[in-house]
This record gives sequence, C-alpha cells and structure tokens, in this order.
Amino acid sequence: MGKLNYSGLIRAIAEETSQSQEAVKAVLSALTEQIIKAAEGGSDTTIPGLGVFKRSERAARKGRNPSTGVEIEIAASSSLSFKPAKAAKDRLNA
Repeated sequence: MGKLNYSGLIRAIAEETSQSQEAVKAVLSALTEQIIKAAEGGSDTTIPGLGVFKRSERAARKGRNPSTGVEIEIAASSSLSFKPAKAAKDRLNA
C-alpha cells in the first residue's frame, strides 16, 4: 500500500463504515480541531490503541545561516507531537 493522503483516508473510512464521505470528513475535521484546541490549552489527547497527541515546546536558540555563516536567533516555538500507543507499535512490529 502506498502513501495514504487525506482524501484517501476519508474514502477508506467511508467505505469501511458505510458512511458518506462528507460525514467522515466532518468527523475528521472536528477531531483535528479538538486535538489542536486541547493542545492550545495545554492538555494531551489520548486515542486508545492509537496514541497520544501532546504540545511540544522548543526553546529559543541560536542558529547559523548556512550561506553567510552569520549567527541568528531562532524564536521559541510550539509544535504538536505524537507518541504511538504500545498496541499500535506492537501491531506494526508483529
């Protein structure tokens, strides 16, 4: 199986659940929004059997422009990280 993009995921879930693609897309959009809202509020989102989404903070740091060699300041930033559940890892490694 090749790379599964967003529209392919919607299609696959719709077929497996006998739901319309529009309904599946609405649910996935709502899920994404809730995960991001939780992360903005500092909460983790756990999906049993899949894993945990959590906010990850990166401190400000110094970097270097590779073209000029000039030192630059890289601003602090937030990101969303994902840690797979043990069940998901075990299934992949079976």
